[in-house]
Amino acid sequence: MHLPIVFRVLFVFVFAAAASTLGTASAQDANFYACNNGYATCNQGMLSEEQKAQVSQAALQRNFYACNNGYATCNQTLLSESQRSQVNQSALQRNFHACNNGYATCNQGMLSEEQKAQVSEAALQRNFYACNNSYATCNQTLLSESQRSQVNQSALQRNFHACNNGYATCNQTLLSDDQLKQITTKASSQTKLPSDRQAPISPSYCAENGSCYGDISGITGLPKTHHVNGYYRKDGTYVRGHFRSRR
Repeated sequence: MHLPIVFRVLFVFVFAAAASTLGTASAQDANFYACNNGYATCNQGMLSEEQKAQVSQAALQRNFYACNNGYATCNQTLLSESQRSQVNQSALQRNFHACNNGYATCNQGMLSEEQKAQVSEAALQRNFYACNNSYATCNQTLLSESQRSQVNQSALQRNFHACNNGYATCNQTLLSDDQLKQITTKASSQTKLPSDRQAPISPSYCAENGSCYGDISGITGLPKTHHVNGYYRKDGTYVRGHFRSRR
């Protein structure tokens, strides 16, 4: 059945008008989304009054988020009094975190007396950790007597480990008689094979916690062949040297 030409023209006109309306609505929605998220493609002239109000509110919330996190895009003049109070509190917390971790951005002048005490204690603990692990940042003058004793003991343990493994950093004069005996016994027990039958010699000694080279790990089921030096955790707890398996 063929429609009269008048009806066909009318149908095309109605379809085109509907498509144009849908296209306009889609463009307006896309523009509102861009404006509400602060995108550069936003065209404020296409927004309705209601949309403009929503976009302004969204911009204020983004600015508050930027200020509260210390971002460079923050505009303090756009903050409300309650927002400004929260932003200042967040800045103080960020500064305390920086100072407590020894970061260069720390501003000691922004700390409370209580925070200063905590920061000082944290600095002493970091220094103790550095000294106990022989790091270059160690300041021996900041150590307490008990810390100095532990640091000296750790240094002796590291030296024994170096000597026991034949490292160049070994200082034989720092070894106790018992340590020297262990090293001498170990050296004498290692038999050198002819050059055509040379084989690697596996360490045959035990670590500080009693675990020995070659023990089977109850966790991985593999032999323990990797030595871990004794160390101190940040809370001051000492973890004795031990062997673990390689995973």
